[in-house]
Order: sequence, then structure tokens, then C-alpha cells
Amino acid sequence: MTREIAFDDIYALAASKQRPSPRPGGGRIARRTLVAVPRTAPFVPRDYLAVPNLWPFAEHEVEWTLAVDWDDAVHLARAREQHALAYRIGVLRAEHKNSVADIALVLKEGRGTLTSKLNGHLPATEDDLIRWSWLTGEKRRSYSPEALWGQPFRVPAFPFPRARELPK
Repeated sequence: MTREIAFDDIYALAASKQRPSPRPGGGRIARRTLVAVPRTAPFVPRDYLAVPNLWPFAEHEVEWTLAVDWDDAVHLARAREQHALAYRIGVLRAEHKNSVADIALVLKEGRGTLTSKLNGHLPATEDDLIRWSWLTGEKRRSYSPEALWGQPFRVPAFPFPRARELPK
């Protein structure tokens, strides 16, 4: 869904530090317009915490929700790794008295985007996780599928049948 927002409205919103609220039916404002297409993240990492507001303030004391399918398990594993690295970055920031702007400059990323990722509102990319790992000196984490799903399941593992050997 796209919607149009007037330039004047964008400046007014920026000055008031509010986000534009969606208009019913994707409403159109009749003045000079800028087309804005809402961007949605594929998942919100902090939503995998039982208490999302604990992101990234607690490392081991957090309770994670369990995945319901294969894709959800992959997102949960990424969210857990992102959380651990964001927590470590927060600890190091406090120890060395660095701001998010300092870290964003070093990582060559926008301060707002980095803040959203560190707070779990946006998923960190694989590149982000590697950079964060290098920045903090932390090893990358991996989680077994059994630690992510609440029910028994079978994950693909070697050896498995080749495509031409699968029943049709």
C-alpha cells in the first residue's frame, strides 16, 4: 500500500518528532506530494522475547518464545544472536563511554538505523552480525534446532535423497 504525504506535512512531522499515522484507505493529500511506501521488516527480533522491553538490557535472564516452523526458527536464532551482540555492544559502550553515533561512524551506518537494530526493532543483516562480532571480539553463536522449537521435528541433514531420487 502506498500513500502520499505533502512535503509541508513531512517537515511539520519532523519538527514535532511524530511519525505519520496511516490514513484510512491510504488517503491522499492534495498539495505538493511525495510518495512514501511503508517498509516492513521481515521480522522484529525483539518480538521473540517474552518481555520485549528487556531488549537489550538483560543477557541471560530473558525468556524467549519458541518457534512454530522452520522459517520462524531461523528468525529466532538470528534474533538471539542479535540480542547477545547488541547487549555486548551496550556493555562496551558504557565501559568506554562511546555514543551510538560513535559506533555508527565506525560501522559506517546511519545512527538511526543502528539504534533500531541495537534495540531489536529491525533485524540485523548477516553483514551487521559479522561486524558486531568483530567490533566486540565475541564469537558468532549458533543454536541447535531443538533449542528453538517447542515440539519434536526433523531438520534436513546430510545425507538426504537427491532431487531425482525423491518420489513424485
